[in-house]
Amino acid sequence: MPKTKSPDPYNPLKEYPCDIISGMREFTGQSELFCNKIIESAIKSRETTNEPQEIRNWISNHFVPNTVMMCEDDYEEVFADSLMTIFSQKMTDFGGKQRKKADAIENKIGGYLAEKAIVKLAKNHGVHFELAHEQGNPEDFYATDFPKIKKEGRLQTPKFNMGAKGSGSGALWFEISHSQFVRSDFHIFAKSVFDGDHFFSYMLEGMQPKLNHLSKKGLISSQYVEMILESSRFKTIPIYVVGWVENNELRDEFEYKGVMKTKNYTINEYKGLLTRDYQNIVRKREGLNKESKVKFLSINEFDKSRKSDLQVFNLGSFKKTPQQFNHFFNQF
Repeated sequence: MPKTKSPDPYNPLKEYPCDIISGMREFTGQSELFCNKIIESAIKSRETTNEPQEIRNWISNHFVPNTVMMCEDDYEEVFADSLMTIFSQKMTDFGGKQRKKADAIENKIGGYLAEKAIVKLAKNHGVHFELAHEQGNPEDFYATDFPKIKKEGRLQTPKFNMGAKGSGSGALWFEISHSQFVRSDFHIFAKSVFDGDHFFSYMLEGMQPKLNHLSKKGLISSQYVEMILESSRFKTIPIYVVGWVENNELRDEFEYKGVMKTKNYTINEYKGLLTRDYQNIVRKREGLNKESKVKFLSINEFDKSRKSDLQVFNLGSFKKTPQQFNHFFNQF
C-alpha cells in the first residue's frame, strides 16, 4: 500500500477548540478573528504546532507569561518620547525616501512600545533597564537600546549590549542587517498583538475640543462626535515579547528547511546569514531549475533594495521560556 502523507503540523487549522479561543480573547481583549490570527502566526513561525494541546502549552508557557499589557500611561510616555526624538532625526525610510512626520512618529511609537514592554517584562524578573529615548541620530543607538541598568540603587552600564525590534502581530521572521547584528551582544523581539490603530485612536481621543468645535459650527452632528469618541476610547495594548537571539549564534552556513511547491521553493525555517545570492545557493542545493524562485513563507522576499547581507531567524528558533528569560535578564 502507498504511504499516506502525514499532515503538516505547521499548517494552521480552520478552527480551534473553544477553550483556546475564549481564553485568548479573555487574556488579550481582542476579537475571535484576531485571536485566530495570533495563533496562526505562532504556528507558521514554528513557535508551536497545530496540535491543540501544543497550542495550549504555548499559550500558558510562552505567550501569557511573556506578554506585557501597555496601559494609557505607558502610551503617553512613549508618545512624548517619540515627539521629543523624531524631530531631531532624518525623516527617511529604508529606501532613502522622505517620510511624512505622522508616519515617522507612528513608526517610532511602535518601536518604543516594544522597548518599553521589554523593560516592563525585565522588571517582572527583578531587572531595571533604562531606555535610550534621546535626541540624536538613530545610528548612535544601534549597539544598544538599553544603555543603563539600575543595580543597588545606582545606574550602571550593562555588561552586554542589547538591541530591540518590534513588529505587528503577523510577523514570522526576525531580520536585521549583518552589520547591525554584530554591534549588539543580543537582539530581542516583540510583537504588538493589538487589533486596531492605537495611534489614530489616541490622537482622536485628544481632539474632543476640535470635534466639539466642528459640531457647534454644524459641520458634524453631536451624535457623530459621540460615536467617534466612543470608538476611539483607549484600549490596553498587549505586547508579546517573543524571545531573543545571541550574537554568538552568528553563523555563516545556510541552516534552513523548506518545501518544494508546484513551481517555487518556500523556506519556512531559517537561522543565520542570508547573503544576496541565496536564491542561487538554494537552487543548486535543492536541484531546482533557474526558473524556480526561492521564497520565504508569508513574505516571499526580504527588502530587495538592501545593500548588505542579513541575519535572518524564524521566531520559533528564539529562546523564550520564562526560565530562560529570568536567566537572560539577570546576566546583565
